[in-house]
Amino acid sequence: MRLLEVQGINTYYGLSHILFDLSLEVYEGETVCLLGRNGVGKTTTLRSIMGLTPPRSGTIKLYGKEVRGKQPFEIARLGVGLVPEDRIIFPDLTVRENLEIAVKKGQKRKQDGGWTIEKIHRLFPVLEARDKQWGGTLSGGEQQMLTIARTLMGNPRLLLLDEPSEGLAPMVTRVIEEQILALKKEGLTILLSEQNSNFALNVSDRAYILEKGQIGWQGPIHELREKPEIMMTYLGV
Repeated sequence: MRLLEVQGINTYYGLSHILFDLSLEVYEGETVCLLGRNGVGKTTTLRSIMGLTPPRSGTIKLYGKEVRGKQPFEIARLGVGLVPEDRIIFPDLTVRENLEIAVKKGQKRKQDGGWTIEKIHRLFPVLEARDKQWGGTLSGGEQQMLTIARTLMGNPRLLLLDEPSEGLAPMVTRVIEEQILALKKEGLTILLSEQNSNFALNVSDRAYILEKGQIGWQGPIHELREKPEIMMTYLGV
């Protein structure tokens, strides 16, 4: 089933035209990555979907229902969770408090399969060890895990991940990779933007490569691996 359908969106920052008739789709249970050099519109695509930078034209549908024009909190209530690149956590709250603050009214109970702190601790054991620690004292990798975990506490149907490996040491990047693969096994639908192509290819089913605010290439990951000339053309790797 198609969970997300983006058709012909045009997004601007002031007078600057960033996305040009961009279209993509994500099916339920998939992990899809947005690849591309810095500044090609990956983050803007996620912000457009979330309603933070609303497109001036085009359509964005969740389960076939138009959401373009809705406020970000309304889109969140429909089951979209965004993990921002800058890892906005509450530094003066403990790790547990950062998680608890994300619980929505009427949250699914544990027996209904919703995310709980206990379930978060199984996926992110380090957060259990840091349970009473202030958020601001965590390392960059731990803050990234906390940001993902806090978003999961809202029980999203679609998880938007913006540059999840940005600025992380290779060992920590591998841990995040394993955690995303675990989320895939849970059946969560994920759309991520990423400059680290190896990381993105290891966790994704399909890819869209952006070039100057447009889709330059799209297809399954195995095809991208088989055609290194595509990676060289669009990503220089």
